[in-house]
Amino acid sequence: MRSSGSAMNPSSDMVMWVNTVVITGSLGVVVPGPTVPGRGSHRSGRYGVAMEPDRTWPDGDGIVELPDGRRVRGTGLRRPRGPAPAPELAVYLRGRDPRVTGWEYRWVRWPDFRLPASTDDAVAALREAHGRAAAERVEIACGGGVGRTGTALALLAVLSGVAPADAVGWVRAHYHPRAVETRGQRRWVEETGAALR
Repeated sequence: MRSSGSAMNPSSDMVMWVNTVVITGSLGVVVPGPTVPGRGSHRSGRYGVAMEPDRTWPDGDGIVELPDGRRVRGTGLRRPRGPAPAPELAVYLRGRDPRVTGWEYRWVRWPDFRLPASTDDAVAALREAHGRAAAERVEIACGGGVGRTGTALALLAVLSGVAPADAVGWVRAHYHPRAVETRGQRRWVEETGAALR
């Protein structure tokens, strides 16, 4: 990003007229507008708003919109990737590190039909995923894309405002009807979700 301009007023509330160029990939947008140092960014001004490309998920299979508006993709590593764009962060819930190349990922040791080996590791990875999903493509995946993935998505729903006792029902309604496959996973969502509140 580059900006240039000249000061209109040398006071502490100085307004600068700038031409801002936002470059992402091959897209460049020039937006003239005032910038008040320390009060906002190049993305706002009375003459326009710089629009960066949407880096979140388009509508499609496995895309879940959380109550706070963040979108994540739930999937299974045994499923064909299809036309889905690559994630910018993936959280893999597997017994073994999947050693995926091509994008950044977090591996949480989580055997099939069980609970994560470390709740702290799982919560840390899911908090990061939730935070980054506000502006990036985040993917959550296990082997089949139902049990562990659904359990993680239920916890993301809690981070987005769903009550822990309602999270399993929410994820079954919005992602997959069999999400969160075991009683232990259901209990983990409720207990871990309650501890996050």
